[in-house]
Amino acid sequence: LMVLASTAAFMVVFFFGIFYVMGYYYFSQDTNLLISLPIKPNNIVLSKFLTVLLYEYVLLGIFLIPVFVVNSTLVEGGILYIIKSIILFIALPVTPLSIAAIFVTLLMKFTNIKGRKDLYRIVSMFAFLFVFLGLQIIIQRNMMSVEPGKEQEFISQMFMDNKFMLETAGRFYPLSKWFSLTFYSN
Repeated sequence: LMVLASTAAFMVVFFFGIFYVMGYYYFSQDTNLLISLPIKPNNIVLSKFLTVLLYEYVLLGIFLIPVFVVNSTLVEGGILYIIKSIILFIALPVTPLSIAAIFVTLLMKFTNIKGRKDLYRIVSMFAFLFVFLGLQIIIQRNMMSVEPGKEQEFISQMFMDNKFMLETAGRFYPLSKWFSLTFYSN
């Protein structure tokens, strides 16, 4: 359960992070005002990153807090489980949001989107659509590698065998594997 939740959280933070970072770093109206003030540029960038991170915490809270509560009842977690959950919740969005910020910064360095917001919206909509279609194709190809007639066994093995799920999701996002191992280790 924690592997799926942290992998899904990575994908949600990354995809929403691209749009949040693009909006807050490049399309916000307050940048010119902030630059004219006696504030260091590093502080402006850090404050914008922390603002986006705060929005990501709110978004993740909607998804992860119920997962933590359900998982706590399944593993009968005590105070140590609550501490680990808080650490995971704080650490989880930092990596995908940083990757999204680097991606957006490189994208904006090589393109001039600032004057073409409508074009950006259309292109990003299609890119978002292609990414999800690509994920669907990847999932379908992985399912095609399962022998015909054994699909139900594969799905039940995936949900019953924790190590299989851990290794499969860990290949995509290694932090999800590490987070899950911290929850179930002594």
